[in-house]
Amino acid sequence: DSISGAGPMIWSSAHSAFLVGNGVGANIVSYNPSTARAEYLTQYVNALGIVETDDGTVLVCDGDHLGGSILSVSSSGFTPFTEDLGEEYCRHLERDFDGNIYAGMTDGSIWKIAADGSATSWVSGYSDDPVVSLHYDSKNNAIVSFTGNHFKSTATIWRIPFDTPEEAIRVMELSDVRITDALPAGAVDNLGNIYVLERAANVIYKISDGASTATTFASNVLYHDAITVPRMEYLSREDALLVSTIGNYELWPLGSRKKSTFATNNGGVDNFGINETKNGDLIAIHSGRVFRFIYSPDS
Repeated sequence: DSISGAGPMIWSSAHSAFLVGNGVGANIVSYNPSTARAEYLTQYVNALGIVETDDGTVLVCDGDHLGGSILSVSSSGFTPFTEDLGEEYCRHLERDFDGNIYAGMTDGSIWKIAADGSATSWVSGYSDDPVVSLHYDSKNNAIVSFTGNHFKSTATIWRIPFDTPEEAIRVMELSDVRITDALPAGAVDNLGNIYVLERAANVIYKISDGASTATTFASNVLYHDAITVPRMEYLSREDALLVSTIGNYELWPLGSRKKSTFATNNGGVDNFGINETKNGDLIAIHSGRVFRFIYSPDS
C-alpha cells in the first residue's frame, strides 16, 4: 500500500514492523521488513467519491483503498453497502433529481445503486476508458461522464440521457491533459454548461450547453503543485463552483469569476470527495473525517 504525506516512522516490537501515519488516509500502516509487505492497521479514511441518498445515508467509494464495494458511513466507520462489484473499481458517485445513485467505474461503465444496496449495470460500451467523474445535468435530464486515457493524455466528455442511456453523446475530447484517478475534475450548472478543471494547464474550461468546444472560464486556479487531487462541484444555491485544495475550499461564482475562500480545514488535509445534497447542503470527506456543510442563506 502506498503512502502519501507520511509522518515519522517508528519501530514497533509488538508488530515486528515499522509503523507510519498515512497523511491522505489518516491511518496507520505497518511495514514488515521481512516480508516487504505493507498492511493497514487502522481504516483508511478518505475517498474520491461521496454522495448522500434520499434517506440520509452517506456513501463513499475509492477502489484503490476501500476495495470493490461501495461503502456506507456511520460513526463506527465504513461498512459495505453493496456487494463487491468485481474487478472494476468505483471512481465516482452521483445522484439524480429522483435520488437514484450512479457509480462510475474503471472500465467506463456506470452502475445504478438501489436503496437496498443492490447494483445493476446502467450503461457500458460507450467508452473503454475509466470514469474519473460523474455529474448530474438537470437541464438535459442526463448524466455527464468524464473518462480519461492516461496513456494518451486525453479526456472525453459524454452526455448520457436517462431515457436512452445506450445513446451516449460524445460532447468533446480534450488533449494534453493530466489524467489521474480523479482528474480532470468537472461540474455541470443548472443551464447545462459543463466545467472542466484541467490540472496541467491549471485552468477551468467552460463548455456551453450544446457546444463542442471549450473556452477558458478561469486561469491560475490552484496555488501549489502539491494539490494533486482537486475536486469540483457546482453549488446550485450559490450559482458557483466549489474547488477543493489541500487545506481549504475555494468558491468561484459564475457571475464574477473572482474566487474567495469558502471554508478552511481545522483538522485533516487532502479534501477529496464533495457532493451537493438534494436540499443544497454539502457532504465532503478529507483525511480522517466525513462532514457536512449546512446551507444558511444569511451566512
